[in-house]
Amino acid sequence: AVLGLGATIEYAKGALYYDSHAVYGQWQPSVSLSWWITWWLGLGLEYRFTHTEQVLGTGASVNSHRGAVTLTFRLD
Repeated sequence: AVLGLGATIEYAKGALYYDSHAVYGQWQPSVSLSWWITWWLGLGLEYRFTHTEQVLGTGASVNSHRGAVTLTFRLD
């Protein structure tokens, strides 16, 4: 069995929404854990937090949380 740990931080700035010209800043930190139970079967867990706020203006900021569970197969 092989265990893996990952972490990322993403940042974006611009017109993030297709129906608006307002400029937003968005950052997304995430952490993940993967476990290869056998050489061909893996299980993964991920948590991601997303924070979005308008750069100029008085728009409210939006926070969201996302969790994911994945099942992975190797075909080789």
